[in-house]
Amino acid sequence: MTIRKIDSETVEFHRFGSEPGILAIGNRYICAAGFEEKLSEIQLEIGHRDFLINFNLLRYRTNADEAKVTSAKNFLADQAERFLQIPSERGEDSLYQLDIVTHAAELWAFPFEACLAKNPHWLKEPDRGLVLTRRIRGAFSEKVPPWPEKPSILFVHAPVTDDLEKELVDRHIKALNAALAPWAAGGDAIKMNLLTVQCVRSADEISSARASLNPAACYIHILAHGALVKVDPDLPEERLWGLRLGYEGAAGISPIDIADALKPIDGLPLVVTIAACDSGNQQDPAMGNGSVVQEIHRQGIPVVIGSQLPLTKDGSVEFSRSFYGPLLEGQDVRTAMHIGRVALSQGDGFGHDWLSLVGYVRLPPEGYAEHLTEFAIRAELGMLKSIQSGADELTINGGSELQFCEMENLLQKRIASLQIKRNELGPDNARLSLECGGLLASAYKRIGELFSIRAEHYSCMREQDLAASRVALESSLNAYRNVFRSHPESHWHGIQQISLEAVLNGCLSRPRELDLIRWTTELAIDNDPKDYWSCGTLVEALLLAPIGGQQVDMEAIHDAVQALRNRAGTDSFPIESTRRQINRYNTWWTKGNGYFPGMADLSHVSTEIVALLA
Repeated sequence: MTIRKIDSETVEFHRFGSEPGILAIGNRYICAAGFEEKLSEIQLEIGHRDFLINFNLLRYRTNADEAKVTSAKNFLADQAERFLQIPSERGEDSLYQLDIVTHAAELWAFPFEACLAKNPHWLKEPDRGLVLTRRIRGAFSEKVPPWPEKPSILFVHAPVTDDLEKELVDRHIKALNAALAPWAAGGDAIKMNLLTVQCVRSADEISSARASLNPAACYIHILAHGALVKVDPDLPEERLWGLRLGYEGAAGISPIDIADALKPIDGLPLVVTIAACDSGNQQDPAMGNGSVVQEIHRQGIPVVIGSQLPLTKDGSVEFSRSFYGPLLEGQDVRTAMHIGRVALSQGDGFGHDWLSLVGYVRLPPEGYAEHLTEFAIRAELGMLKSIQSGADELTINGGSELQFCEMENLLQKRIASLQIKRNELGPDNARLSLECGGLLASAYKRIGELFSIRAEHYSCMREQDLAASRVALESSLNAYRNVFRSHPESHWHGIQQISLEAVLNGCLSRPRELDLIRWTTELAIDNDPKDYWSCGTLVEALLLAPIGGQQVDMEAIHDAVQALRNRAGTDSFPIESTRRQINRYNTWWTKGNGYFPGMADLSHVSTEIVALLA
């Protein structure tokens, strides 16, 4: 997964005068695009009747005339292109975001996304092309809460009926599970509190479902049918689309009621996705009504995605999978939205769902790119921790070949993602580059351990896995060496390098580095009485004394372990992490497995240290 920068531009439309909120030939708008571009004037060339005729041709009617449908797409695309004036070469080498803002209700009704119909190259690649987003100006905060390090999704769906089958609900659960797979790491996302599924029959039940969660959901996914809301009987011409949370034939719940049920609490949720027909439909702008999507966004939720038109069932599932997958792996939400639209445009059975999607996106005006980069690295750490827990389960209880392969695939995906992130960070972001390089080295080590464990359980793959394990450790060593020699003050990365040199080569390329690591570690311990990680590093440095030609000092090891315990307090993770690392000298990095060439391994000492850490 890349963290490539997105080129972004805002285009804003202001209506001249006080015309009624309806598309009419001759309507005049001021267009402000870019930072220093001159203001321009645009006049509408279509009326509301022509708009509705062509818009309604895209409603997936039975026995629809495909020639008329194509003509309608092209008609709307021509008008969208004329309004937006996007050069076709935009997005050729990167992802280009056009952020649309207007106060004119009639323009919210228009499907600007139709411009993609005349420019298929904008939907050809997941990391380049055009992503259209919308935004409204409002009195909500300019700040967006940080994306969470660990995801939590609330999936609410209307009751199962003949037209909302249990199979469809199950497919959405499967899609969300697939997106959460790196975090569940072979476990059950629902049992792990990553995903909550709730049937709801009213807006109040949506509120109750949210209130029952701890932690609160940062992402909310809704599956329902779009339905017309009961309106004023004295105004039968009014058409307002809401969500049907009841059974067949029930009226839709109004956008305002749905939005109230999703009102942010402590900044959450950050994202709401709605798999429902017409959830973004505002085709009756003269009444001043907002769509479900827009009303939710108006409450201050940064990202809300729905559909302006009917949505295929298959398309709703595919978008859920392809949007949440990259988003939960740390991708920019705009990139995730683009990936979802690209998937719909290139798959079979999704009709023109790619055109129907509408996304309201509000991101902080400053610092989002830097925040996103940090979030992506934190997400990688979180996923690696989850995968490690899954691998530990295989270590203790074993597992099928399929389970081992799934864990291997999860780790290989993280390695590929971290390699890309490390290359894109470059030397200008030293701190995050250091963290990313360390995570990459750790991922190599973890997959090496997985191969070693599988070799113990499946003799038919033993030689192949043992060889693969060694190759992974060599990659880990190189990655740790690159980080440590760029940042010699980072004693944790240094001790990892030293340990792998000892394990793989039986000697050190620079013997004095062990003394440097021990000295910087002791200095860190003296300078910060709350620093427990340095105590864990010191334990391993003392264990590795023989590789530097020194004797093991068990008294010093006892003192370092006790300091680790005292400083960690009730936090068991530092103790467990250190014990896991030291135990590798007992179970994996042994002479019997071909390590420590030319010298005795350290299992006799590491066994005693593991007992101290029990």
